[in-house]
Amino acid sequence: MNISIIIPTRNRLNDIKKILDYYRLFEFEGKIFFLDSSNKKIFLETKKLIKKYKNRNIKHCRLIGRPFECVKKILPKIKTKYVCLSGDDDFYIIEGLKKVVKILNTQKKIDAINGLTITARILKEKYIIKRYSIYKNFFSKDDKPINRLVKILNDYKVPIFSIFRSYKFKKAINYVPEKKNRNLCPSRIIHDEILEGLLLIFFNKIYKYDFPLLLRTVPQKKYAESSALSMTNKIKLNKSQKKSFNYLKNLILNLLKNHNDKFIFKKNFNKFTEEYIKTKPKYLILLRAFKMQFEKFYAKTINNNFKIFFKLINWLEKN
Repeated sequence: MNISIIIPTRNRLNDIKKILDYYRLFEFEGKIFFLDSSNKKIFLETKKLIKKYKNRNIKHCRLIGRPFECVKKILPKIKTKYVCLSGDDDFYIIEGLKKVVKILNTQKKIDAINGLTITARILKEKYIIKRYSIYKNFFSKDDKPINRLVKILNDYKVPIFSIFRSYKFKKAINYVPEKKNRNLCPSRIIHDEILEGLLLIFFNKIYKYDFPLLLRTVPQKKYAESSALSMTNKIKLNKSQKKSFNYLKNLILNLLKNHNDKFIFKKNFNKFTEEYIKTKPKYLILLRAFKMQFEKFYAKTINNNFKIFFKLINWLEKN
């Protein structure tokens, strides 16, 4: 399969073993890049573990930094036609990847694709799935970058977990500041999600399909959650967050060439940053929860392939 899965990781040896077992059992034939920021002891243990699998398509390198700082460093080594990003506790459905590759091989107008994704909250010690929900990926077929940007700014969803044409993915990630320039965009939640999201949207039309593609597992505590909550619970942005949002705004403005597009983006981006830190009304939270439950019920009952997720969940719980 002409695709690479990039997996940033840090001190997660047990998760790496689970991933290695999964992709071997379900016969994934693409490449896997583990970008390892672990301490030296765990890195060496992980290296020893990976060596046991005797798979030349698995690459393991030690890169110390935030996930996308490490991703940027590895870009020259990505030689496959397509590429996707994964957490070190996420699992792509192999049949879904095959469908995506087939579509991208024939539909040249499509830059990237995401599919049905679920998020399962787990008890990490035993890997027991406690509950799950539909994960809302961003997508937009619009030809104009400004229209795609306006859509994500007004209804923010993460576009990162899509399968991209490698050259398009590289074009976007090349704009991410390196570790030595981290002070340009110091806020973690912006530097390691929102920045990349807007860049990927600028360069890619992302299509959405309803076949199962990704299972994301979420432990009880995860940095991204606490980082996002620390921002949205504030009355105003702190100095680091202001600097990061300004950097992102100016970066996108420089990419946009049309004066009117710049004006539209600036207006919508300013609104986005203002809304981002506001506490949401309780009725909106309840409405969102109801909507998520309906979407889960609909996907489970209408989509005949949803049983693929339960097969994977069952495997995770038993292994």
